[in-house]
Amino acid sequence: MHEALGCATKMFDDDWLDHRTAVGLRGILWHGPIDPDVWPNGLPGWPDELDVDHPVRQALGEHRHLIGVQAADDDPESSVAIAMLFGGQIYCALPLPDVAVSGTGAAWVIDWKRTEPPKREDLDEAVERMLRERGWSTAEIDTVRLP
Repeated sequence: MHEALGCATKMFDDDWLDHRTAVGLRGILWHGPIDPDVWPNGLPGWPDELDVDHPVRQALGEHRHLIGVQAADDDPESSVAIAMLFGGQIYCALPLPDVAVSGTGAAWVIDWKRTEPPKREDLDEAVERMLRERGWSTAEIDTVRLP
């Protein structure tokens, strides 16, 4: 989950690197022990795969990746680092407790055809933009809008 630390450094001040979650994340990346104060139940099982009909997988297609930090569903003061690779065929998520994000969180869409660096977008706005690019109407998007 190297992407998690990379995205977080683009989103937060340098002080975040001293945050207990950042220290715990570095420990994982450097093959250290899992910090039970940060992840009391251990790390979630990952990688996983998004369902074929999941809106993000529909939006990405097979040739794009989405990485970023999204707001946690059950805790507005926490977030989840995500990597949806190969259109969501590989999905990794890592809780970042006590790390709040604005909106639904930041996302970077990486397209293998592009030559310029991806720009930062709001997660929901990026998914909706990609669905529109695939010809989805507003009504269709509203039916699959993530809660």
